[in-house]
Amino acid sequence: MAEALEQAGADGDVLVIESSSERLEKLRLACSAANVFFLLGTPDVLPLPDCSVDLVLGDAMPAEAERVSCQR
Repeated sequence: MAEALEQAGADGDVLVIESSSERLEKLRLACSAANVFFLLGTPDVLPLPDCSVDLVLGDAMPAEAERVSCQR
């Protein structure tokens, strides 16, 4: 999370996507940064418009993550 916040910068937002509601809640409770948002789901189906996020982090880059990323 710290790396993502650093890469996003002061004006950027970080979106955390997790398929487990229990894990998502633990992550939410562990992070107090105002620019971090949490979404229950999977990176294969993102309810976001095309080119709507500045940065997508992760080992695997599904087509859906590439679709929403402005870094193409």
